[in-house]
Amino acid sequence: MVRPVLILSLLAACGGKPVPTPVDSDTDPVVAPDTDLPVDTDLPVDTDLPVDTGRPPLGACDDEAAVGLSNLCERSVNNAFITLPTAAGDPLEVRVNLSPPPGAEPGGFNGQGRGNRALAGLHRYDGTKLGDIFPVTLEVINRTGSLGIDLLLLVDEACDGASTRLMIAAWDRFEQAALGQGWTEATLTAERAAWLTTTNIVDPDDDQQVVLYATNSTVGQPKTFERYLELNPDACLRNEATAIRGLPPAPVVTSAALLSLGGDVAISVTAGWGVRRILFAGDEHLPPP
Repeated sequence: MVRPVLILSLLAACGGKPVPTPVDSDTDPVVAPDTDLPVDTDLPVDTDLPVDTGRPPLGACDDEAAVGLSNLCERSVNNAFITLPTAAGDPLEVRVNLSPPPGAEPGGFNGQGRGNRALAGLHRYDGTKLGDIFPVTLEVINRTGSLGIDLLLLVDEACDGASTRLMIAAWDRFEQAALGQGWTEATLTAERAAWLTTTNIVDPDDDQQVVLYATNSTVGQPKTFERYLELNPDACLRNEATAIRGLPPAPVVTSAALLSLGGDVAISVTAGWGVRRILFAGDEHLPPP
């Protein structure tokens, strides 16, 4: 038999004495919570919850195959990011923040880099012949800092997937012209002495002739692509999950061509650029209409 259970009602307005209120004896008894139950303090805590950085996920593209600044791919590493334009007329924004403090662990680069690199990927050019991408033209405006935008190319020499090199044209190798209101037009051609690679490329017909210098070479200045294209007429661009130092590690597929700001070497700088036009392989990438 279930005994009647009394639940105390609100204190009476006068006298302040609790007034017992009967409860139907056919209902379950009200049980006070057991505050003496053991608490498991050994439960695992998930410390790997994602942090909202305000940028698209690494590797994200709006539409990999489409033309337009809003369709570039986020490939940035560490404390750097791109902001894709969403409103009519807005430029692409490329930003690098201060590097991690000295002694910080290596970040998300291939290799041991501790720096920050903003990478805006042009992903639709997988398989495009190297000779067909020129001229490359950027219309940009400096927001902050003294770092310039570089152009990186992943080049498959025989266009067969067997051998991919990183080609680099640094900002100071662009032919630059002022457009007014702070904007600059910067142009690269195959004929312009702007190009470096990850290792020296030597002309097989003349082992004393370096076709393209390595980025760490002290032998001479960057070369043109003219002789390289003669030696490698099938060379094409390649989207690739690569092990090349200074790029995002696999399984991220690095875009065949990238605008790059910063690098894998830690330096205490902040830099930013706006980009309102990219001419590449005959495509004109512009802000949303």
